Amino acid sequence: QGDRPFLVAYANVAAIAGLVCLMTAMVSATLLVTDFVFSRTTALIAAAVVGLVMLTLWFAVPLSRYGRD
Repeated sequence: QGDRPFLVAYANVAAIAGLVCLMTAMVSATLLVTDFVFSRTTALIAAAVVGLVMLTLWFAVPLSRYGRD
């Protein structure tokens, strides 16, 4: 019972680390596939767009909501 604050904080850090790893894998997969199908420039742009969308939806939006509460 006394470890609840520690467990919640640890779970939060673990979830964020998991999201970062998942985002890295998804951006890398996007880069791999688009580099095979299209040119290198198009692949880099597509990977950057995917990465920015994920950063926005997974981190920027929740952090902006957290700042308002």
